[in-house]
Amino acid sequence: MINVEPMNCSSAYKSIFLEDDGIQQRYFGWALVEEASGLRVLMQRRGIFNRYLFLLRAHGGDLLGSALKRASGNLGLSDIFVHDFDNSFNELLASRELHFHLASPGERLINIATFVVDLTRDESELFSRMSSDYRRKIRKAENLGVKIAVYDQPGPDLIYKFSSDYAQFAASRGIDSFNPDTLAKMYAEGNGLLLIIERDGDVTHYLHICTVRKTAIFMYGFGASRENDGAGQYLHWRAMMELKARGCDWYDLGGVPDMDRSNGIFCFKEGFGGVLVSLGTEWRRTGHILAPILVATRLGRSGIRRLTG
Repeated sequence: MINVEPMNCSSAYKSIFLEDDGIQQRYFGWALVEEASGLRVLMQRRGIFNRYLFLLRAHGGDLLGSALKRASGNLGLSDIFVHDFDNSFNELLASRELHFHLASPGERLINIATFVVDLTRDESELFSRMSSDYRRKIRKAENLGVKIAVYDQPGPDLIYKFSSDYAQFAASRGIDSFNPDTLAKMYAEGNGLLLIIERDGDVTHYLHICTVRKTAIFMYGFGASRENDGAGQYLHWRAMMELKARGCDWYDLGGVPDMDRSNGIFCFKEGFGGVLVSLGTEWRRTGHILAPILVATRLGRSGIRRLTG
C-alpha cells in the first residue's frame, strides 16, 4: 500500500504553485486575473480561447461559483481547470450543474502528488532515509570520483547546450521540452540552479532546479550516459546538500503523474526518501463551442503543458 499524505497535514510544506509570486506567472505565461483568500485564478491566452487555472484551497469555496461564471464568459470559448489542493470540492465539481469532468493524467496541469524531502533534517538522517540501493549508488559515484559543477548563472552556451540536448531526449520520450529563455530568466532573477556532470569534455547529466524562498523544485533533468555508476542519484543527493547549505527547507522532486510503483518516474523519485504528498484533484470544463474545435484540431491534448514533472 502506498502511503500518501494530504498537503494540509504535511508539516509546513506548501506547494510551490501556491507561493504569492507563483512561478506560473513569472515564467510560464500565466496572468493573474483574480485572487482572494483560498483562491487564485490564472489565465493563459491560447489562440482563439482562454485557458484558466483555478488554484483552490479548502477556505476558497465561497468565491468559486462567481469566479467560474466570470471565467466562463458568454461565448463558450473557455477551457477551465480547477485544481483542488485539499480535495474539498469533489462533490460540487462532479455535479451535473457545473459540467466538469475529472481530468485524466494526460490532461492535468499539475501532478497528482509529489515526493518532498525535508531539508531541515541533518545530513545523516537524509541519507539514511534513502533506499539502500540509492545509498550504494551514491557511495559508488563518490568512490569513482564523479565530479559535479553547480551554476547559479550558467552562460548562454551552456543553457543552449542543455536545451538542445534535452529537446532530443524529450522527443525520444514524447514529453515536453522547455524554452531556454525561460530558464535564462530564472537564473538571472536568482531563482534557478543548474547542476551538471561532465566527462571527457562533454556534459552527461543535467539537473535544473527552480527555487522560491525556502522551497526548491526539480523541473528538468536527464542523463545521457548509460553507465551504471550512480551518477543520477548522486546528482540529486548533491543538489539536496547544496540547497540545504543555501537555506532551503524543502526539495520537491517535481511530482508524479500517477500512484503506480510500476511507473519509472514514481520509482525513481521514491528512492530519495521523501514524503509522498497529495497535490489534490483536478477538474476540467471546456466551453460548448470550444470543445468540438479542440477535438477537431487536437489542441485539447497537444495544447496541454504540465507545469512540472
